Amino acid sequence: MGQQHREVGEAPVPNGASGASGFTLSRHAATRASQRGYRATDLALVAEFGTSTPDGALLLRRDVEQIRCEATRLLARLDRLVGTAVILREETLVSVFRVTRAQRRRMVRVVA
Repeated sequence: MGQQHREVGEAPVPNGASGASGFTLSRHAATRASQRGYRATDLALVAEFGTSTPDGALLLRRDVEQIRCEATRLLARLDRLVGTAVILREETLVSVFRVTRAQRRRMVRVVA
């Protein structure tokens, strides 16, 4: 009844917090999370990547393994794309190419 809610940060869970994953922590949950060493971001990760249950979410080893496989595939794709430039004009991609060393220096210098 009349629970307070505050924004969640990177710090340990404050009493009564609102999470980015669309849930709000009761005072009780915030207190227990803090006592057990969970950060607000930990709870958001479990809610986002865990297996849905009737009561909420549970992070299983298989959830972590699935995420690890997806991340490995993503990293392999990114490795293959290193040195690729896409040229955008407003919201239209107008060109794509592999950059030379000189082009890379010129493009990065302009941004910095």
